Amino acid sequence: MGEFDGKGKYVQAALRDGMTADEAVYREKLREDRVRALGHGFVRWRWADLTDPGRLRCKLLATGLRPGCGTSSPANQKLVR
Repeated sequence: MGEFDGKGKYVQAALRDGMTADEAVYREKLREDRVRALGHGFVRWRWADLTDPGRLRCKLLATGLRPGCGTSSPANQKLVR
């Protein structure tokens, strides 16, 4: 499992639904802990990773992504192969 992790949700109050930045970070960590407790790997990527497909590929593979599994769209195959 993974998600794009931009900092906007921490620095822009409008993106936090009334929470403080501290509360947003804490709730995100609790959610991530619940995902990890299910036995799934978890990875975050940033803009810099999206501009470097090799770096993103390494992150995804290190988390347990198996090339050739899941969706068979040509774009996804190009990323993981």
